[in-house]
Amino acid sequence: MRWLRFSIVVLIVMVLQTGNLLNIIAFPPLNIKPNFLLIMLVFFAINTDSYDAIITSFALGLACDISSGPLGPFFLSYGLLGSALAHLKKMFVIRKNLHYSITIFCMSLLTAALASLLLYLKGTSLSSNTFLFLLGTALYSSVVGPYINWPLNSIKRWLGIDRHRFRPRSG
Repeated sequence: MRWLRFSIVVLIVMVLQTGNLLNIIAFPPLNIKPNFLLIMLVFFAINTDSYDAIITSFALGLACDISSGPLGPFFLSYGLLGSALAHLKKMFVIRKNLHYSITIFCMSLLTAALASLLLYLKGTSLSSNTFLFLLGTALYSSVVGPYINWPLNSIKRWLGIDRHRFRPRSG
């Protein structure tokens, strides 16, 4: 994995996530937008080896914390659940868009639930619309996710994902 290039992509997505450009496609009542950092989390957890997937999961969690508010809850939830998905990909094959959407939906709900629990344990009160917002974000991200998968697949080689870290032993 080429980490400098990965950092540039994460920085671009983080600016896009926090900026006003996504307000064009947001649903107005609760300002629900797709979570591109979570879509990237699922992409990297599925397409990289376990070592790189764990590092990218925690890095994307830190980027989500920096762009959303208090540090800590998304760092832990993205890191733990992204690492779990990286290890579970050996048991499940995620090749079709429907499977990819279901994975994004489940990961979105699980990471948001764990982050909300951590925020609640920290003493932050949750609003009454929080659960509706989390469900809307999960649905929106799962619909948009397969369309974001195409540009991410096109830059896999540029990011160095196709390279293998270790060569198989001969003999």
